[in-house]
Amino acid sequence: MRPPHSQTHERAQYNIHANAIAPVAASQMTETVMPPEMLASLKPEMIVPLVAYLCHDTTADNGLLFEAGRSEERRVGKECME
Repeated sequence: MRPPHSQTHERAQYNIHANAIAPVAASQMTETVMPPEMLASLKPEMIVPLVAYLCHDTTADNGLLFEAGRSEERRVGKECME
């Protein structure tokens, strides 16, 4: 699969946006490397609002990388994806 930045321009003519999410969430993979109190604050459900935002028809964000976790989102930007 090609990275989202290469798809951004190709799909723009069809009003299709391509973004990427770098999630930080509790999982079987992270439970062995993070303390329990940190895992409690990293529920996967906390990333759902960002996904819903990016899927909405009115979202203008395109070609961006988002870091998400603990109910916090951060736009990393296009320069990090190129």
